Amino acid sequence: MGNIVIVTDSTADLPLGLAEELNVHIIPLKIQVGSVAYKDGVDFSIDEYCRKSKEGCKDISTSQPSPAEFMELYQELGKEYNIIISIHISSKLSGTVSSASIATTMLGEGYDITVIDSKLASMALGALVVEAGKACKEGYGKEEIINIINKKREQINGFLLSESDQLFSTLLNVQLDDEDKDNFKIFTFNQDQGTFSLVEGHRNKLKAINSLLNLAISGLEQDKRYKIAITHCDNLEDAIKLRDLLSDSVSYDELIISETSSVVGANIGLGSVGIIVYPV
Repeated sequence: MGNIVIVTDSTADLPLGLAEELNVHIIPLKIQVGSVAYKDGVDFSIDEYCRKSKEGCKDISTSQPSPAEFMELYQELGKEYNIIISIHISSKLSGTVSSASIATTMLGEGYDITVIDSKLASMALGALVVEAGKACKEGYGKEEIINIINKKREQINGFLLSESDQLFSTLLNVQLDDEDKDNFKIFTFNQDQGTFSLVEGHRNKLKAINSLLNLAISGLEQDKRYKIAITHCDNLEDAIKLRDLLSDSVSYDELIISETSSVVGANIGLGSVGIIVYPV
């Protein structure tokens, strides 16, 4: 039997190869199209979401895994591992942490499971999971890994550029005035609240991209090296553009480009692109 294993959910937007390399187990959220529910990344991909969205489908919703699904995963992992550290999307954005916590309570004392509310989402969550997975692979103990998670969480800065109004209506439950609806909107991830906060809006896309870049690199120290993740929803062109701009602006050891999951895409909208930066 192994010692420690990391669990996360599909909103971490981890490239599959990286998750497999770090032995991170991913529980899928659900995406419902019309009356049919699918498992995010299992039987419904981001490409399928993009196609449905471009076809004009509006009847798309998302939901968390059930406690029963978490119990099944934990029980299966419990056959091989002594300790499970389960790191998930902010509880202010999803009920996933609640489902994991209910499952942990139902399983009882026979399982050593720690459920962590990341207070993050998308590759900001993914970056946290990567650090936990690396620490696990390097043989760190449970408390050491939890301390690494808590420390890294405070260091992660995330920024999002969205061309859609979906983020307001689905996650933030805010209705925009008509005059604001055509803006390219930039958000930061507010860890204190575990949700997105609007920073500014732009009419011009190029200005919005440059502003996103400047926000991401402002406050970075010249003598430090950083890790960067860029995530996008059907917008590889701007993701590559940001990568090239960042390469000229920041000293980094690692840069990952990842496409969002269908669940994240359904909540932030087509064309969205985000930057996550944290120190090595």
